[in-house]
Amino acid sequence: MSTTKVTKKPATKSPQTMEELLASSSFQPKAIRRGSVVEGTILSVSPIEVLIDIGGKSEGVISGRELGDGSKELKPGEKILAYVMQSEDESGQTILSLKRAGGEKRWRELEDEFKSGKPVEVRGLETNRGGLVVDLDGVRGFIPSSQLDSSNSGSLGIGKSFTAKVIELDRKANRLILSQRALTAETNRRKFEEAAKKFSVGQELGGKVSGVMPYGLFVSLGEGIEGLVHISEVSWDRVSNLAELYKIGDEVKVKVLNVDPSAGRINLSIKALGADPWKEKIAKLKPGDKLQGEVIKSTQFGVFVQLERGVDGLIRTAKIPEYMVEIKPGDKIDLVIESVSPEQHRISLLVDDETKADTLKPLSELVPDAFSTTPETTRKEPKKKTKKG
Repeated sequence: MSTTKVTKKPATKSPQTMEELLASSSFQPKAIRRGSVVEGTILSVSPIEVLIDIGGKSEGVISGRELGDGSKELKPGEKILAYVMQSEDESGQTILSLKRAGGEKRWRELEDEFKSGKPVEVRGLETNRGGLVVDLDGVRGFIPSSQLDSSNSGSLGIGKSFTAKVIELDRKANRLILSQRALTAETNRRKFEEAAKKFSVGQELGGKVSGVMPYGLFVSLGEGIEGLVHISEVSWDRVSNLAELYKIGDEVKVKVLNVDPSAGRINLSIKALGADPWKEKIAKLKPGDKLQGEVIKSTQFGVFVQLERGVDGLIRTAKIPEYMVEIKPGDKIDLVIESVSPEQHRISLLVDDETKADTLKPLSELVPDAFSTTPETTRKEPKKKTKKG
């Protein structure tokens, strides 16, 4: 009968120290490096220090000034972020800072707010050529000028607190871009949905000028609602510079032309409150009538002439004779009506008097931009010098 020999395995020695325990275990503590931000669980809180379990060989400790102002609210069991100032001191503890970790914590909050579209509170710090630098609880961000409301543009936003929306975030590049207009647009859209119930086309309202732009006037209608009077709706007269007629704070009366809640827009008119001079003054005009007008300006496509207050006509370049009296704004010229279109507010004119040919100058000299070629000039050859015998 055969027997099987059993080989006994040597008895393993139980770990006697922490080093032996770690060596015999598959557990490896996380590497704690100076300058990194770690997450840990609060073990104890005292007036002078806070002990934190950060998953290393020993606890982390926060003490002195590095506790910051938020240490009074800390409680055992809570998870917090801490900045590693020293990976291990003489006693084997990791020295941490709660104060310096605040920025990292804020960045993580901003990432959540960026994903959710939640508005954030900012405070204006300084301006540069591109926009406004803002502070978000220790983190610096930037709002381009195109994304600022008029109330905070330029130096107006310095020192002011307001809400904005994060539109671009790159933690590694330390890049944080915000927009006030994006947030305002969302807020205004909701307001305009309600405004659509209060305003109707044809309604006459009183308001105050809240902005003067080259293309029109912004008018405050109350409750944070603004409408736009396009420059073409300001007056029946031709308007070139609104800043000469209006300033912020002026009271105006307007008429509602259109309400578009989906676009967050109310279109207004000032001139619609007055009578259309075309209906009254132009109804009597017909092709062939002769009259006199005052020159307003010359352009590439013709000369604009004022016939009556609020009523202009155009002498098109193609209809101007080869020669025309040299004119300037304010001059009077004799005209013949070629056609009238009251619906389109358009009158085409012809020059009536061509008898002053001896005093005329070429049109190409009056409106040079309207011509691709210029008159040829005769070049005089310099006289040759002769040597005296």
